[in-house]
Amino acid sequence: MSDLSDLAEELTKDLPLGARKVIDKAVENGWELNAPGMTVVIRLNHPTDDLAAPLYVCWVAKRTPKGKIGFNFVSASTATMVPMRPADVLEYLEDPTVAYTLAEEAQAEAEAKMNNPPWDDKAELTVNLKRQLGAEIIAIESDFQKPKRETAEDIMKRAQAKMEASASQATASPAAAAQPSPARAPGLRVGF
Repeated sequence: MSDLSDLAEELTKDLPLGARKVIDKAVENGWELNAPGMTVVIRLNHPTDDLAAPLYVCWVAKRTPKGKIGFNFVSASTATMVPMRPADVLEYLEDPTVAYTLAEEAQAEAEAKMNNPPWDDKAELTVNLKRQLGAEIIAIESDFQKPKRETAEDIMKRAQAKMEASASQATASPAAAAQPSPARAPGLRVGF
């Protein structure tokens, strides 16, 4: 484990040139650390225990109001996606088998799924929604009108009516016909 301490110590001394360039460019252009601080993630492996999946632990490192560096736990999980709390991490480091589901627990989960299927086509909509969402449904608005889909004939009739209206307007007022309407300004294409 001294490798981990050594690595942390070395990281604070000299940053690689690529990382230094990014930080310098960020400072030069007015960037700052995000409000929570800097994320620190470590990956731990156990080289001799086949049951131990790699463990990822994530903290946010930030300065406290007194100017010291503080670490706030964010998350942890194994490479097999078993989420853990800080106490779980310590327990897992002692005994990696705690991350595995026991046969009784797996059987109880399977029975729960069979007793509570995700969707029943024969049940009412509110029953299925309650089962899925876990909440009481107080109202469902299903009285909506689908917009009527226009046929080609409807579009042609509407276009013909517009052409007749604009022709009758042109004969009634020749000055109005010379002025383009705002909807038909030159270069503006209006679809029906």
